[in-house]
Amino acid sequence: MLGPICSFLAATSWAIGSSTYGQLAQRASPYAVNMGRAGFGLVLFLITGCLMQGTEFFHMLFHVETRTFVWCIISIIATYAVGDPIFLLSTRRIGVPAALCIASCFPVWTALGGSIFLHESLAYDQLLGLFVIVSGVIAVILLSYTQNDERKGIQWTGYFMALGSSMLWALNAYAMRHGATGLSLAASNVFRMSLALVISVGLHQVLFATGVEKGALFLSRVDIKRFWPIFCLEAYGGSFASIYGFAHSPIPLAAALSSLAPVISVPLAIFMKVEKFSWRKMLAVIWVVFGICLLMQVFS
Repeated sequence: MLGPICSFLAATSWAIGSSTYGQLAQRASPYAVNMGRAGFGLVLFLITGCLMQGTEFFHMLFHVETRTFVWCIISIIATYAVGDPIFLLSTRRIGVPAALCIASCFPVWTALGGSIFLHESLAYDQLLGLFVIVSGVIAVILLSYTQNDERKGIQWTGYFMALGSSMLWALNAYAMRHGATGLSLAASNVFRMSLALVISVGLHQVLFATGVEKGALFLSRVDIKRFWPIFCLEAYGGSFASIYGFAHSPIPLAAALSSLAPVISVPLAIFMKVEKFSWRKMLAVIWVVFGICLLMQVFS
């Protein structure tokens, strides 16, 4: 039961963090955002590992199995290195609501991947639950989309980027299930955050040299001072909960719960008084909760 709860908490942290990252990506490089996330996460997970495991923690880090190393590389490429940056870039072109609408469909690809590669059978109830959750998430986002959008024309590049991030996030869900094997949660995250920093720096330099990305690699001191609590919450707490959730839950259930960030953002926005109450949005939230109940019934 703790695994699904952690997946839900990971979605909550992403709901809080994504609004911040979307704002930062409007004026900074997506890799600068990811460098901030990985930097704060790395420090906090190092402290956690040292306090909880002592010298055994460092033994884990320097004796990582080749198989685990490969899966961690795949996980980082699917998120910090490629998946998250192209998602943030897609928000520049089509806005956060539309981008999340497409990217949040990743539980479908995750469930299909688990069925094909892990031989996890999908019953009709499971498929129905996934459909209900994904359709509910899409409904919430579409209902949040403003009709007074000033962007002109159809930004096909943005839609393809969001679709690509959706598939990469599904790949990450599969990789995390394998990459956590043999490592503690703290060691796994230290390893992943370290790889994220190295790969992000390398890819940013390549994109900067070719003129594709013109933003700076690091966030300004003002942004870091203002948003460091969000980085700690999402990169540390969210990553911790996400890895545990995927490692201790069936992949379709963990992916479905982790995809609820857009839905969670609706009651959060109402609570913070930045959005008015809407019965249609609340009904969409209830629809998603119904899908979760279907999955929980199947896996109970």
